Amino acid sequence: MRISRQLYSFFAIILATSLFTACDDDSGSSANEQNEQNEQNEQNEQNEQNEQNENDHCNGGCTCSHCKCACDDGFHFYEDDCEEDTINHCGSHGNACSTESFPNSKTVACVEGKCAIETCINDYHLNRTGQCETCSGNTIWNEATQSCDDKSEPVNCAELINGLNAGDTINFGRYWQIHGIGEKQPIEWMVLDTEDERGVLLLTKYILDAKAFSIVSDYAWWENSSLRSWLNGLGRNDNISDADFTDDNFMKTAFTAEEMQCIATVVNHTKGLDDSVTKEFDTTDRVFLLSNEEAVVFFNNDTRRAYATSYARYQGLRVNLQDCVDSTCVAYWSLRHANQKFLNTYTVTIEGLVNRGFAASDSSVCGVRPAIVLKK
Repeated sequence: MRISRQLYSFFAIILATSLFTACDDDSGSSANEQNEQNEQNEQNEQNEQNEQNENDHCNGGCTCSHCKCACDDGFHFYEDDCEEDTINHCGSHGNACSTESFPNSKTVACVEGKCAIETCINDYHLNRTGQCETCSGNTIWNEATQSCDDKSEPVNCAELINGLNAGDTINFGRYWQIHGIGEKQPIEWMVLDTEDERGVLLLTKYILDAKAFSIVSDYAWWENSSLRSWLNGLGRNDNISDADFTDDNFMKTAFTAEEMQCIATVVNHTKGLDDSVTKEFDTTDRVFLLSNEEAVVFFNNDTRRAYATSYARYQGLRVNLQDCVDSTCVAYWSLRHANQKFLNTYTVTIEGLVNRGFAASDSSVCGVRPAIVLKK
């Protein structure tokens, strides 16, 4: 009887232990499954959030190559990017360049990824905004300003230069010269050379204005100077100063459309010094400054000295008050050479010497004495 009770107790303990262990196993299994489910849910939520973020980024204009989502309405894919449907990539997306899209155009071309007018039909001209324009009424097309300007008295270019000799003076164009008077006065020009194969070389008798060689930087060459852009009416892409002179410039101020037809477009060769290395380059100009060599060839020290108008003086030009005639005084005037080793330009001094020594951005010593070539 005692043995049976002992066996009973033994089996009872084994059964209880088995039950306890089995319960423990079930509890651990349920917890693991729950953890796995939670991790899976978190991963799904993260994936959904990542996808939503990627879609949001792409729909706003994707800039990364891995985006493969749809673009918003009004946008399309172009090179793994979302761009506006209005953008024309010259033949892409079915947007081929066609004259039908450009009124009065004769030919169109692909320019920097966009279609643009290349030439216009007869009697139309390509203006500064890239559109074809025709002149009517009392206007005439001015190639220099790329616009329709008011007509003025006709100019006989051949008659203008007939019989001229080096050393003569002629009046051509008008510019402000007398301070305090709103009217422009005739510009007096000195004839420097009538044997030039390009035409008749002229230089203003007086210094007409004061302009910095370069507005924002002393490190500038004639080809990218703001002064060259101002003289010729060039845009912001033509000078280091990023200044637009297409409307406010010397040429448009001084000459009528008819007078501009008499002015030749010439190629000027210019030298400069950069850290003891000579730089040489060519520019195409209608109005320009003399080179160092020209200033030496056409003048001696006495005749090279120039007087500035009272307008130029009150524009800020430094003058020699000890050497004045009426309201005009001797002053410095600029040449088109630059010396980048010392960050300055060449000028003609008040003594008449060709000299280096003034910062390109200093307008007080940059007297403007324009030169032009009249067509033969």
